[in-house]
Amino acid sequence: MGSREIEAALGAGVSLIDTARASEWYDEKAAADAVMRHNRSSIVVVTKLHPRDHGYDSCARAIEDSARKFGGYVDVFLQHYPRCWGSLCGGTSTPEGTWRDSWRAMEAALHRGLARAIGVSNVSPRDLDDLLSFSNEGPHVVQNWMDPFHQDRETRARCKAAGIAFMSYSTLGTQWEMRSGRNLVVSNSVLRRIAADKNATVFSVALSWALQRDAIVVPRSANPDHVRANSRVFDLTLSDDDLKAVDALDGTAASVPEPVTATFFADDGASCDLFWVEENQPLVEVGVLRPDRPLKISTYDGHVFLARQREQQQLGKINSSSSSSSNRRQMIFRISSGREAEQRFHYAAARATVVADDNGGNNEEELPTEEL
Repeated sequence: MGSREIEAALGAGVSLIDTARASEWYDEKAAADAVMRHNRSSIVVVTKLHPRDHGYDSCARAIEDSARKFGGYVDVFLQHYPRCWGSLCGGTSTPEGTWRDSWRAMEAALHRGLARAIGVSNVSPRDLDDLLSFSNEGPHVVQNWMDPFHQDRETRARCKAAGIAFMSYSTLGTQWEMRSGRNLVVSNSVLRRIAADKNATVFSVALSWALQRDAIVVPRSANPDHVRANSRVFDLTLSDDDLKAVDALDGTAASVPEPVTATFFADDGASCDLFWVEENQPLVEVGVLRPDRPLKISTYDGHVFLARQREQQQLGKINSSSSSSSNRRQMIFRISSGREAEQRFHYAAARATVVADDNGGNNEEELPTEEL
């Protein structure tokens, strides 16, 4: 989300902003720009270490940079993931150290006042046990995926026993939508029945359930109407029967789809920017395809990616009749889990489509698709 959406959220009464240093998924600078235009002391800022920055010195630099952006401190600093993987951490992006080194830097930042609380995200119960046996300070917060079908009860129980705040992301089912292309929370009959009885939305029911199960929620939305509705979730209280009905949904969905390993190649000697395409959302930058360096990522069935030749390499030699440097050559790739678990996609300029980039890169015309 950009600064404008965060401004709208703060204006609607939202007082916790969840962001991260990973530009692949978040825009920490936009969050900071918006927060610093408001009363900083009234806003809780959560940000996270990029997985490639694991290591004592690299983590210390990251915390200092985030603290500077947000007025000298962050309220909560988390490790986004306990380890790095795939294209995020290959080559020159190899982390300096491990999560343990990062944790020591986070403890030091806590004592310096750069972070007021520290914690971890995307951890298993075993990861949490390892941290608890290693840590001198904290963790104060654990942020994990929790929704009605994926309730993470074991980790939550460990947090409760240790006095750790549990923060829930994807409470509204976005992980299911991302992994399987279908949001199970929106369509579930139990949640819809409770919502109808309460004259509320399904999203409000899911958020209220998580809150009443002692989780802190961080719903993500760029829609101003949804943001305002989410900010009123404390007006809704579910009955014990309602809570038990939602509890009973845990584990009832089909198993989480297995990820697909996708490797993208840039042929013809041209480098490309690779984006993740989500309907009605801005393009999300994934990385750069270079002729000598394929990009390997973990993704899911139905995900769509766009490879676009980099601006400084526009195709004069391939498309010599084009007089406009704003024309771009791009290809769409669609992931299909019905085939191999490891899939390869090649950007080839000769098979790509030239599009005018005068609308900011959001051209919606039908593009050629490579699907294995």
